[in-house]
Amino acid sequence: MAKRMIKLQPTTGKFLQTTVNGRTVNVFLVDPKTNTDGTDVPYEDAMKILAYRIPVAKVAQIKDKKTGKYVEQLTDEDRAYIAKLREEGVSSVATAADESSVKSLIETQTELLKTQAKMMEKMQAEIDALKSGKPAKAAKAK
Repeated sequence: MAKRMIKLQPTTGKFLQTTVNGRTVNVFLVDPKTNTDGTDVPYEDAMKILAYRIPVAKVAQIKDKKTGKYVEQLTDEDRAYIAKLREEGVSSVATAADESSVKSLIETQTELLKTQAKMMEKMQAEIDALKSGKPAKAAKAK
């Protein structure tokens, strides 16, 4: 059985370049090779692109030449598969927060924010002292 292709178009703009499974996929509003609306993308790649949390591409609206009606490219199973991929993506983000590297990063960032808050308080005191005309303790020059 030949690989099924889905015709996609960028949600905004004329061109989209994204990475799926380590490969770069280009999606055009009008494909420069065939001069047709949308770009044919392999089924698995198209499903993953359509499952992105922030939609960057949509299924191209193609009219049947004989009937003049829009062709439905996705089936109910395809839509369910996209929903499953979206859910897996969200759950993988949730489990990543449990890793020790992420926890250590959060602790480091917390300490950095505390240090920056102290520095901001000190700077505000110096600014207030300059406004009042009195030199601040920390602002004394050597």
